[in-house]
Amino acid sequence: MAFKEYEMVKLKRNIGSMPAGSVGTIVFVHHDPRVAYIMEFLDADGNTLDLITVEEADVETNQ
Repeated sequence: MAFKEYEMVKLKRNIGSMPAGSVGTIVFVHHDPRVAYIMEFLDADGNTLDLITVEEADVETNQ
C-alpha cells in the first residue's frame, strides 16, 4: 500500500523518540532508490515533536 503526502498514519513499531501507535502526518514521499516517508509528529499545541523517516512496513493506516 502506498501512502500519500498529508496522509495521517500510525507507527507499527518504536522509531526514534516515537513509540508504536503514535499518529503522524506524512510530509514528504521519497521514491529513489525505494519508497520512504518523512513523518511529522505534533503535540496538542501544534508544536513539532519529531520528524522521522520511515519505510512502508513501519506504518499503517490510522483507523
